[in-house]
Amino acid sequence: MITNLINSAKDLGFKLCPSTIVSDFEQAAINAYELCFKNVIVKGCHFHFTQCLSKNIQKVGYCEEYSSKNKVNEWINMFKSLTFLLQDLIPSAFDLINNLLPKYNSKFNEFLNYFKDTWYGNSKVKYSFNLWNHYYTEGTRTNNHVEGYNHKINNYINYAHPHIYSSINTLKY
Repeated sequence: MITNLINSAKDLGFKLCPSTIVSDFEQAAINAYELCFKNVIVKGCHFHFTQCLSKNIQKVGYCEEYSSKNKVNEWINMFKSLTFLLQDLIPSAFDLINNLLPKYNSKFNEFLNYFKDTWYGNSKVKYSFNLWNHYYTEGTRTNNHVEGYNHKINNYINYAHPHIYSSINTLKY
């Protein structure tokens, strides 16, 4: 699909060569951006990063503690704020956060393991620092504006997975 977009733009006399793309954490999309746009910097959406952490909090089952206990709330928010640190400081900040782990509930270890496996540290980590770190990001850190636009278009179309021509027709008007 991206190749078709690039070719269509080329046919119209445009060259698509973004320097940065802010994306959800969908590995197939990330791979496609990096394959189709040489030298592009792909950054993960900060909103989706924090949303992933919040969903894991719910999955593990301590949503109530997160919303009612300030120390738990602070501890989890420290993970969310790692995105704004210089990458060289993330390991020491992570160690500090790890040492502040609330000890009274083993579920916090589950969250810590999730964070290690998905975002930090383990050799099989799913997403590298480069993707979710926004220390040097000067522009937008989220793709929420694009999702809002897509939502608005979907409301006009009124059904899921429309044919491309239906979508184009909707965009014309």
